[in-house]
Amino acid sequence: MFDDWGHRYEPSVDLAQLAGAVAAIVEGDAYRVTGLGIGSNLPAVWVRGADPAAIKAATESMRGCVILNASLRPGTHAKARDQHFLAFIGEATSSNDAALIAAAAKSQSGVEEFGVSHDNLWCVAVGRSVVKGVASYEHAGSLERFKPAIAALLERS
Repeated sequence: MFDDWGHRYEPSVDLAQLAGAVAAIVEGDAYRVTGLGIGSNLPAVWVRGADPAAIKAATESMRGCVILNASLRPGTHAKARDQHFLAFIGEATSSNDAALIAAAAKSQSGVEEFGVSHDNLWCVAVGRSVVKGVASYEHAGSLERFKPAIAALLERS
């Protein structure tokens, strides 16, 4: 079941199906998917690695975005309930916009990120602790384990 976040949602590909495939990848790891939403936006906080005006233009003109929320499985980490995984999967209006969005996903202090794109499709993934002072389960480069499988999904879509 998907929640509707109310933003523009007119993709030319089935982003909901793509989110389901990403969910299967995430569920095959240490996370449990807790929510899926269509008509999402991509908050600028997750794409700080590019010119803010260019990112704003690319995200405001995108055809659609879905969001996947996941929590770390209990027992995986002492502070599992404090850990969170997000994946935003979207369709930009151009391959240049998709590449810009993906490239702008840069890890920040305590927050691991990556972006990947193919043609007009992109995905930005984020892993972090949601509690101040609690270290993130994800560490430098650790989210990269998801990148090849997600890139392959984008290429097949």
